Order: sequence, then C-alpha cells, then structure tokens
Amino acid sequence: MVDNECIELSDCMNSMRRLPRYSWLILWLVIVTGLIGCSRRFYRNLTDRDVERLIDEKNRIPEAAVENWHVYPDERARFADFENPDRPRRPPDDPTTQALTPDSQPFRRRKDDYNDGTGYLALIAGWDALNRQGELSPPKKEPTTDFERVLTSTARPYRITLEQSVELSLFNSREYQNRREDLFLSALPVSLQRFAFIPQFFASSEAARQWAGSVQTTLPVGNSWQVNSAARGEWTFLTGATVLARLANRLVIDLSSGRPS
Repeated sequence: MVDNECIELSDCMNSMRRLPRYSWLILWLVIVTGLIGCSRRFYRNLTDRDVERLIDEKNRIPEAAVENWHVYPDERARFADFENPDRPRRPPDDPTTQALTPDSQPFRRRKDDYNDGTGYLALIAGWDALNRQGELSPPKKEPTTDFERVLTSTARPYRITLEQSVELSLFNSREYQNRREDLFLSALPVSLQRFAFIPQFFASSEAARQWAGSVQTTLPVGNSWQVNSAARGEWTFLTGATVLARLANRLVIDLSSGRPS
C-alpha cells in the first residue's frame, strides 16, 4: 500500500516511482505463491484423504466394514466422468435457458458434448469371449424367409454368468453410487468437528508505506513504514475448556527526519 494520505495525484505517482524496482517483482511472487498454495486440487485431495482415514478408522468390525467404497464413479460405468473435477464444464441445458443465462465459465472448452462411458461394453465383450471358449460355432445357413433374415441380421447376444451380471449391475447402479456419495458427505462434518479439537495456530503480517508529500498543506509531512504482525495459538479440549495465547507486535520506522528511527 503506497501513499494513503496523498493530496495530489502527481505526488502519488512520484512516490510510486521512488520505490525500488524489485518491489513489484516481490509483490508478484507473493501473489503467485499464494494462488498456487490455495488451488482447488490441493483442498480436494486433502478432503479425500481425510474422509478415507475416517472410513478406514471405522472399519474395525468386519461385519460392518465398508467395502467397495469410492466417491468417484467407476471408470467402467455408463455414467463414468472423465472430466477434470477441479475445472468442470457447464452441464448441458435447454436452448432457451442456455441463451438467456450468463456464462459463469467463459474460458472453458467450447465442446459441450457429454458422452456416456463405454468401459462396460469392452468388459462384457471380454466376458463373452471367455465364456464361449471351446464352443463350436453353428454352421451358417442362408435365410429363406423374411423371419430368418431378421434373426440373422441382429447381433448375437452376450453370454455372461450370474456373478458377472451382478458385478455389471453393481458398478452401473446410480443408486448405489449415490449411497457412496452420501457417506462421503456425512463424513465431512465429522472431519470438521475433529479439526476444532486440535491445536490451531494463526499468523499474520501487514506492511504499510505512508508518505504525505512535500506540498504546503495543513497535514504534517509524514514519511514512514509501519509493520504490524500478530500470532495466535488456540486449543479446545473435549471438556469445553479453551487455551488461547496471542502475541502482537508493531514496528514503526520514521523516515521524515533524515535519520531513520
């Protein structure tokens, strides 16, 4: 922050020009570093790990253990989503709403087609080939009637076992996937409550540059730096008691007299 008490715009510009050239580089480095550390992917992965640890912790009883759990859809399912979860595209909408609603993601890819997953088709074809090993193919017969032509023109059905059909219906079940996602959402408040009972530390710092300029005004001529820093530690116990410690410091450097103090 530069010159918060300037009277004229020319004085403000002169004070900005007097700053060292590397100050702007340091400012940009601080901004870029902060944006990298607060990315969507970082917090999403951190949340996923917290929920996985909570579910694993509750899997002590074999009869009540959570099996086959994953919050993201199976890649073999028809509703598999291969998009970037941190940068999702806008879902398809009817033409009228799409024309009248403002676009909240103008920099997304313009390709708005959403195709179903096809992993289960390759899996069924593999099962069919495995189950038909050693089977003799029937001799080909030329169709003589329209009914026979219709039968021969249709594709051959897949041959799968009962266990394979159950597995196919399991990872293609949208309702079962909804129960997985409900379990994920119910674990988030537990993670938040546990976070409240661990020691937490906070630190902040603020630097301000004040320069009033050299024009003849009623304001005193000021030329100084102010650095305010604070640190805090807090710990809440299971009984409800809270221990709080806070440390604050303020540093003022006066440059108006020619001798910094």
